[in-house]
Amino acid sequence: RMPIGRDIGDEAFYGAGLETVTFEENGTWKDGVYVYNNDATCGVVSIGYRAFANTDITEINLPNSVKHIAEEAFANNYKLTTIDFLRISSDLDFGVRVFASCRSLESVNLTDNVGYMAFNSVFYNCKRLKGLVVSPNNPNYAQDDQGVVYNKTLTEIAYYPDGYEGVYVIPETVMSIGGAVFKDKENVTEIVITKNIVSIGDSAFEGCVNLSKVTFENGGTDLLTI
Repeated sequence: RMPIGRDIGDEAFYGAGLETVTFEENGTWKDGVYVYNNDATCGVVSIGYRAFANTDITEINLPNSVKHIAEEAFANNYKLTTIDFLRISSDLDFGVRVFASCRSLESVNLTDNVGYMAFNSVFYNCKRLKGLVVSPNNPNYAQDDQGVVYNKTLTEIAYYPDGYEGVYVIPETVMSIGGAVFKDKENVTEIVITKNIVSIGDSAFEGCVNLSKVTFENGGTDLLTI
C-alpha cells in the first residue's frame, strides 16, 4: 500500500534526463468527479520547487491526490507537449510559473474539474501556446471564439492567448482586467478598453512591447481605477 502524503522535494529531479513520469492512481468517477482509492494511488500530495524542471518529459498526467504544485515545478521542459488535467482536484493549488518556458506546448485542455489558476503566470513564456481549450461544462471559465478565457460570468479576463491576432475590443460585460493578464504578451498590438471597465490590475500590460495603441472608450458610468 502506497503512503498517502508523499512530498516531492525542491529540485528533486531537476535537470535529470527524464522522458517519462508516471503518477500511478486508480479510482472511480462519481458525479463527474474522479475519486482515487487510498490503497491504489501514488500518494503524492505536493510537488516542490523546480522538482521536474529542465528535463525531457513530453507528457504529464497529474494525479487527483496532489494538492500543491510549487513554483516552476515543471518549468523549462522544452519537449513537453501534453498536460492532462482530467483527474486533478478542483482545489489544486498552482504556484507561479509552474509550466514556464515549456516551448513545445501548443494547446491545453481545461476540463470540467479545473479550478482557479493564474494562467498567464502558470504558463508564463510558453511562446507556442496558442490557446487554452475550455470545456463548455467547466463551472469556472468560459471562452470566446478567439480563444480568450473569462470567468464564467464574463466579467473578468482570465487568459489572453498568444495566438490572438489583431485589435482586441474587450467585451462590454467585462468590468475588470486582472493583474498581469497581458504581461509580456508580444502579440498584443491594440486594445480597446470598453466603458464598463472599472479596474485595471497591477502589471496588466507590463512588457507588451508591440502594444502601440490603447483606446479608453467613453460613456462609462463608474470611475476607472488603474
